[in-house]
Amino acid sequence: LLGPAIRLVMLVREPISRAKSHFEYFRTKRFRSSANFSEALALSLTEFESCAQSLGGWDYQCTYRPGRARVAAAAASVEGRHAVRPRRSAMEYELIQPALYVEHMRTWSVYFDPRSLLVLDAAALINDPDTVLASFESHMGIPRFRYTRINKHALPPSARETQGQSADAIRQSSGFEAQVELTGGYAKRHDLPRLLEERACAFLQPFKVRLLKQTGITWTSCSRVARRA
Repeated sequence: LLGPAIRLVMLVREPISRAKSHFEYFRTKRFRSSANFSEALALSLTEFESCAQSLGGWDYQCTYRPGRARVAAAAASVEGRHAVRPRRSAMEYELIQPALYVEHMRTWSVYFDPRSLLVLDAAALINDPDTVLASFESHMGIPRFRYTRINKHALPPSARETQGQSADAIRQSSGFEAQVELTGGYAKRHDLPRLLEERACAFLQPFKVRLLKQTGITWTSCSRVARRA
């Protein structure tokens, strides 16, 4: 199963919009203690930032919760106090952890040949499906297939993240600042307080840089923050 012929495919999405989608999907099951997405995201960031701060900078062991727990316990021992463990029901970390794509790639490289992994951008799959699917077929070693485009949304309006609004309609709808991710004619809002947005972008930036170097994939989601700074 783990031989050299194995093929892996990883589909990545802009991290903040991925976190918002994750929050909305599991809102009533995992994030009841958070009043809203902003509060949940802030809690998630705190868990990762605290781990990095304890080590004097980001380290791979902060990627997964068991590693973060060990770091917290070690820091508490040095300071002569008991480590405060996150409640098992506190799942806010899920908003950030899955989007640390390069760290997960590092994990998988221990078990798989890095050449076995194809990383695809979810936005590119929507905007340019023919090119992305051609890459997928080549990676899998399967014949090219001629796909038929369906010029309608596959999901009912109630199930869509944007409730079927076009990107232009969302841009013009309310006039207040919103972070917009364009995906094939649709847009995703993740309205965040300015300082929280800047905090999230600052934390995620090093991972985005590494992902760009390794895969060529990047997003412009934090460009507004960079220009404003």
